Amino acid sequence: MGVGGISPEDVTKAWLAALIRRSPIAAAPAVVSAGVVRSGPELVRALLDAVDSDAAFARLQPRGDLARLAASAGEMVGALDPAAAEVALHTLGSVAWEAVVDRPTLTLAQRATRADRLARVMAVLSSAVLQSIGDADWPKPLEQAIAAAYTARQPLALLSVELVDGRLIEYASAEEGENERLTAFRHAVRQAAGHDCLLVRDGAARVWLIVSGHESAQAVITAHACARAVRELPPWRHAPLAACIGVAALGRDGHTAPELIRAAESARFAAAAAGQEVCMGRPPGDEHREPGPSAFPDAYQ
Repeated sequence: MGVGGISPEDVTKAWLAALIRRSPIAAAPAVVSAGVVRSGPELVRALLDAVDSDAAFARLQPRGDLARLAASAGEMVGALDPAAAEVALHTLGSVAWEAVVDRPTLTLAQRATRADRLARVMAVLSSAVLQSIGDADWPKPLEQAIAAAYTARQPLALLSVELVDGRLIEYASAEEGENERLTAFRHAVRQAAGHDCLLVRDGAARVWLIVSGHESAQAVITAHACARAVRELPPWRHAPLAACIGVAALGRDGHTAPELIRAAESARFAAAAAGQEVCMGRPPGDEHREPGPSAFPDAYQ
């Protein structure tokens, strides 16, 4: 049994059901047969233990037991690329949140502790899964912007901006021609951030923003402006749109492009786990902080 007597098998069933709901009907047989039924409970048990046990959480390492289990999770859910693996992990995180955090018997302090732990556990899972699938190269313009800011000692922040349920909207777009929602999402983020920011597309439902010349506090203000702009877009199927944003500051959260990516991704996972729109990366010195790398962007503008 996992946290508070929660069955890993039950959580795995909920994960599988959520994956099927998020997939086109034609993809459902592949999701079921990919391996989550066979191997999912062991991975979920390790996740629950890391959230529930002080000792298991203290042993959380990017190359530890949980990471080794997670390395096969992409294959387990049939994910063939980083974006698909990210969706599967986000789905697992949402299911785990409902199972171990969103419980009426917990105190606010207990919920906060479990939410924080779950976010860090999911970052380790993300790192292991995406490294096992393989990452694309980080676009040179962003790498150069970060390197130039670091050399000149100029402030810079990286924002990871994801449309909540963006993959579901993307699936519907392919079938129903509704891709104007995804275009509107990117346009809203661009307008809110300002044209001085460098925007990088990462699939259809996520973008990265390089915010140059601003301290971390200003970058968080920009992130909230982006989140507000997405909220103000027309609803999709009668449901309001929302964004989930992680913010990482150069120097505070990392000194290179890969370090900032990991910090921004970790912050975005934390925001998603806590049901928030914006979360700032953790400063160095936290021995438990193990942020995971991103599915790297595939196009920039």
